[in-house]
Amino acid sequence: MNNILVQQVVAGIAVKDHQVLLVKAKHGIATPGGKVGITESFTEALAREVFEETGLKVLRVGRFMGVDVQPTYHCHVFAMEVS
Repeated sequence: MNNILVQQVVAGIAVKDHQVLLVKAKHGIATPGGKVGITESFTEALAREVFEETGLKVLRVGRFMGVDVQPTYHCHVFAMEVS
């Protein structure tokens, strides 16, 4: 059995007035998000990452949209409302 740890990552999708919140990333543009700390919940990590990347506060984390399962990470995607 292979005991490789898989990094947990979060990303948030915020849409307001038909516009999607995006940030600059290494590979172009992306939705805000990042790694989940060992003591953080997904919600806490999402709020922290969004603030670090945009200066915006997450007002509400909404519906779970899905998970992108990759060999080295799992990215959990949530709808969110920011201000």
